[in-house]
Amino acid sequence: MSYIVYYRKHEDDKDDGQWEVVKTEETFHNVVVGADNYYLPYDVQVQANNEKGVGPNSSIALVYSAEILPTQQPTFVAANAVNGTAGIVEWIGVPNTREAAHGQIGGYQINYWQGINTLCEDTFESEAQSINIYGDATEGLLIGMEPGE
Repeated sequence: MSYIVYYRKHEDDKDDGQWEVVKTEETFHNVVVGADNYYLPYDVQVQANNEKGVGPNSSIALVYSAEILPTQQPTFVAANAVNGTAGIVEWIGVPNTREAAHGQIGGYQINYWQGINTLCEDTFESEAQSINIYGDATEGLLIGMEPGE
């Protein structure tokens, strides 16, 4: 059993783009489309092939090429205490566009440190604790921190 995979860059206003064709025996296939083609829509369809011949094409599916890491970073705005063990951190997020986020923003990670000497950037990275905030957020709640002295 083998498969024939057809793919092309998706164009909203036309259906006549040239299909690229790949033959494979695997049930998955990765294609490198180039560094400039990150997070773009592609049309994909698959056709099965065995000893009895070639089957019909699947319907066309719309998939996106891989995202890459954003080159921009969020801008810190403020951190405010809620009580002795919780605080809210606020930031200006990376614009949720293909060009700025290099895909879509899935969330943010807030790194924080317990104790003193936390203002020396990149000095105590191994001691950082973190919390993930999912979605295109601009603030996060830290809970369960050790109370200050």
